[in-house]
Amino acid sequence: MIDQKQYLAVKLGIDVHADSYVVVRQVDGSTPQTSQKFRTRESFLRFVSKQQSEAEQVYACYEAGPFGYGLHRQLLSMGVTNYVVAPQDWDEQGRGVKSDSLST
Repeated sequence: MIDQKQYLAVKLGIDVHADSYVVVRQVDGSTPQTSQKFRTRESFLRFVSKQQSEAEQVYACYEAGPFGYGLHRQLLSMGVTNYVVAPQDWDEQGRGVKSDSLST
């Protein structure tokens, strides 16, 4: 019997914090799901492993920061296609523009 995966691709947007990982998941071309919070790297990596069991390919992305590239190397070693992106200043002209419509 051929092991067929449930999804073609799972995409993970990761917000890395000192005490947690907040992840938004998108399955194939669907709307991104509500974020999930993981308190430890181990619990987050178990979640990633589960995604790999369900999808042909797992993609991940997070913003470069003070935590280095340890997570990047771990994800690559698991077979995840991971991108580390440069932070973006959405108020480049210093006008105090809020990018979040819910901010006050």
